[in-house]
Amino acid sequence: MKFRKKLLFYAFFISISYTQKNNAFTIDHLPYQTQANSWVETYLYDTTTKKLLIDQEDLHLIAKLCYFSFLRSQITLKAQEVAYEAITSIWNGWQNIAQKRLDPSGELPHPLSETEKDQTVFWKLHDEHREIGTIYTYAVNEIVHGNALTTIKASKAVEKIRSLARVTVAQALIDVKSIIGKLFYSVRSKLKTTLITTKKGFSLTEHLWKYIPQLALYSFSSANNLNDKVSEEAWNTLKTVQEIGIRTWNAIEEARASFYLAHLKAIYEIAEKIGMREKLSIAFDKNGFITKEKREGGLSTL
Repeated sequence: MKFRKKLLFYAFFISISYTQKNNAFTIDHLPYQTQANSWVETYLYDTTTKKLLIDQEDLHLIAKLCYFSFLRSQITLKAQEVAYEAITSIWNGWQNIAQKRLDPSGELPHPLSETEKDQTVFWKLHDEHREIGTIYTYAVNEIVHGNALTTIKASKAVEKIRSLARVTVAQALIDVKSIIGKLFYSVRSKLKTTLITTKKGFSLTEHLWKYIPQLALYSFSSANNLNDKVSEEAWNTLKTVQEIGIRTWNAIEEARASFYLAHLKAIYEIAEKIGMREKLSIAFDKNGFITKEKREGGLSTL
């Protein structure tokens, strides 16, 4: 019930025109709205007769496919941002311990605020990401790969929207290539000084076998300082690799979330016109598909 209330909360915001801006990502339906309106008029709603081209139940299921497709992208954007911040703060906290073992007094190498120390939001989004992803999978299995839709027109509408979504993602990846290229050269530079590179990439094991014997040649204090230095360099390399992944997935999920939000808004508008808004009930939860009969038995509506 708690999660369903959360879905109602989401639905309130996605039912209106908006642009969601965050320090790390932006969701904006406007660039895709014309395309979404054209898709609706081709497959779902006749603007001349002002009637649906598909069954109401099919419209309901397509709306849910768009809805959970949007949520899946949105929660990925939120979760990966917070996860990256969480792992960075944990690492910095570890370095505060590791680098102050010889001399616990004095200034910390990585001062952390109380907000940075609190990982509550991370675990909350961690669980939401899993739950929404599970529901999305149920929706795709039933609507795209299953027999939930009742008309060929509805199936074609789903086929088309997913095809358009793939094109949208492909274009987003092309646009982010230049950014990835700059980060890639940054990583190569760090790998040359930090890890041993090979034809297949880099070998951390080989690097460690060359590094560990050196510790025996130093005093304990000098060896510890060397350990701290190598540890920081390795973390900076790992961090840069994660930044590449985040930039890439931000490009994918920003475009995908914006795309599906535009199409969901277009569906919502025709649902309003035909008086069907209140009938768009929740069709899926973390346990799978909820049949029409069960939905009509008293579940909340979106």
